[in-house]
Amino acid sequence: MNGMGLRWQRCVAATVLGLLVSLTLSACDSNEDDPEPSLAGTWSITSVRIGGSDTNVLPLLGLSGAGVSIEENGTYSVFGQSGGEPFETNGTYTVDPADGTLTLTSDSFEGPITFDYSVSGNTLELSGADASLLAELAGIELPIPIQGSVIITFSRQ
Repeated sequence: MNGMGLRWQRCVAATVLGLLVSLTLSACDSNEDDPEPSLAGTWSITSVRIGGSDTNVLPLLGLSGAGVSIEENGTYSVFGQSGGEPFETNGTYTVDPADGTLTLTSDSFEGPITFDYSVSGNTLELSGADASLLAELAGIELPIPIQGSVIITFSRQ
């Protein structure tokens, strides 16, 4: 009877182990759609490129500590310093994952501003909006005039 009980316990253990391996492999199935990376969090601006240029103009804009805080509840805050003076703009956003667009609205500027967006790991990239809207978005005056399509790169904090 002891041999039979031991065999039964081994059979049960092998079955449980097989079930666990099966569940683990099915949970890691590469055919499943990966969830959309979250925009929520605090992001620091690492570069601003304009008009398809590879030149980072962020140092020329006189911005320091600039970034955006994006909340899961659909609100955001753009913050930083311009010319040594702190600024902050708050508003709401909507995301259209199918189109890959992020639309920002606020009482601080006229009309919504829509960007194409992508998130890869700890990097967020916004592109497509006119660069002249950056000052409106932050509620500041920039030290240099800027025009053209903008690409803003952020790093997750």
